[in-house]
Amino acid sequence: MDEFNSFLNMGGYASFVWSSIGFTAFVLILFAIISTRQLRKREEKLQTLINKIKDSNKGSKN
Repeated sequence: MDEFNSFLNMGGYASFVWSSIGFTAFVLILFAIISTRQLRKREEKLQTLINKIKDSNKGSKN
C-alpha cells in the first residue's frame, strides 16, 4: 500500500502531474463532444442537400 501512495504522490509532483492529466482528459473529452456535434450538423446538412438534388431531378424528368 505504501508503494501505491508513493506512486500517487509522484515524488512530490502530484499536483502538477494529476492536474495535467485531468486537464488533458478534459480537453480530449471536449474535443470529442464538439466533433460529434459538428459531424451531426454536417450530416444533416448533407442529407438536406441530397434531398434537394433528388427533388430537382424528379422535377426535371417530368
